Amino acid sequence: MEIKKNGFYLIKNEFFKKFEENSLPFQKNGRPVYYCIQDKYNDKIFWVIALTTKLNKVEKAFEKAGGEEKCKIYCRFPSDKKSAFNIGDIFPITKEYVEREFIKTGKHYQLKDSNLIEKIEKKAITIIKIKMTNDNANNKGINVQKIYKQLSEEINLKIKIETENLKDETKEISKEQKEVEKKNPLIEKIQARRENKENSILTNKK
Repeated sequence: MEIKKNGFYLIKNEFFKKFEENSLPFQKNGRPVYYCIQDKYNDKIFWVIALTTKLNKVEKAFEKAGGEEKCKIYCRFPSDKKSAFNIGDIFPITKEYVEREFIKTGKHYQLKDSNLIEKIEKKAITIIKIKMTNDNANNKGINVQKIYKQLSEEINLKIKIETENLKDETKEISKEQKEVEKKNPLIEKIQARRENKENSILTNKK
């Protein structure tokens, strides 16, 4: 399945069980996550944002920061008055852990508001940078460094296995080609002529 930027997705429960992060926003009532950014260093890793319905907490954060624009961890969702983007809890994932697209009105639900997309992405980049470069930032909330490292190891292992399998397949194909060549009368004649020619050259030299 192709993971489309600015799309909403449902994550497999396997992901939440495997990483055992108490702070991960477990999907309640089929609430989706928003695919925000492809990782800068590994194109197989995607950063996703969960939605929160704790709007009182969101408004308090806005008030404390001096307004929504100055608040790094939340962003209002104008088309959904009951939830907001919880950017502070952004976390990495790979497509292997994506269960399916989130469907709304019969089609994949994607964010279209370019201004909102830009606003979310700007805040997300700031949070990712903080959490990936500052160990203390992971002491509270989701330990994204830990998840990122494990995902990277899984990706590298998969690439290694695929490379080894490809080598084995190439060897097998090469072996089969040689067997076919041995059984091909035309190739046998060409090889016989070549050997006769080489023998003739050696005889003349003597």
